[in-house]
This record gives sequence, structure tokens and C-alpha cells, in this order.
Amino acid sequence: MDAIAPDTHAKRKSRWERAEPSPVQITARDLDYLQLLFENGPTRANLIHALVAPDVTQAVTTRRLNRLFRAPRPLLERPAQQRESYNANYSFLVYDLGAAGEQLLAERGCISEEDRAWRASLRRSRYLNFWHDVLLGEIIGSIRLGVRDNSALRFIPWREILRKAPHAT
Repeated sequence: MDAIAPDTHAKRKSRWERAEPSPVQITARDLDYLQLLFENGPTRANLIHALVAPDVTQAVTTRRLNRLFRAPRPLLERPAQQRESYNANYSFLVYDLGAAGEQLLAERGCISEEDRAWRASLRRSRYLNFWHDVLLGEIIGSIRLGVRDNSALRFIPWREILRKAPHAT
């Protein structure tokens, strides 16, 4: 009589489910991910990878973004609207900065309270038009990539522009 081998494969979770939280040690690269999302808004994982960590594989970046998403205090969000896309299961996930991620950036001195107030005023209608926000992140990210490859140019983030703007702005 043949014995039936127990199923040794753990059930795979859907990419849309949040895995069990686990503690995460914040690295300098993690702060770079959070900083990019603070300035860029919702951004696809492949663009985050190209802008922050091109020296590692996409898989390394994706795993780390997932860890930051499932931390006990989720630092990142994966907006639910991306599931409405016809090819949602086959596209890179879109990530955005969560409230805990913004708080961490403030605690570490990466952003000021003035920066937070400006971002809050810009994002008052968060995800009112989700795909427009994603497209804006793609455009800004593409400009960042193009500028990075040209030493004669420099990308100036919105925070720096606003700091130098007249007070009435």
C-alpha cells in the first residue's frame, strides 16, 4: 500500500493579501525608498528600483518593498485601486508612502513639518483620480532617470522649489 506524501508546499498567498507582520530593521536604502515616495507619490516597483537601487536585482527591491508594506507599522501602502486594472496580476505593484512611513521620515529628520504640510495640502484629494497620480509619478520618475544620466542637468524636487519660492506662495 502506497502512502500519500503530505503536501510539503505551503499555500502561496495572493499578492493582494498582507502577509504576517514581522519586525524590520530600517536601512539607509529604506529611507531612500520612503523619501522617493514622499516626493514622487504613488510609483510602480520597477521605477522605484531603477531610481533607488539599480545596483541590486528587481527581486531584492520587490522583497524589501513587501517587507516595508507588512511591517508591524506598515510604512508603505499598496493602493487598492490598482486591482481594477485589466492586467493587475501581471503588472508591477504600485506603492505609496503610508502615514507611518511619513512619520518615520520626520523622526529621522529627512523631512520637515513644513514639507509635511505642503504634501498634505497637495494630496488633499488623495487617489481621487488614482491613475492620474500614478502617471504623474511615472513622469516625474522618468525625468529623474533622464537627469541622472546627464551630468549637465540636475533634478530639483518640489520641496526645494517651494523652499525658495516667495512666502506668499
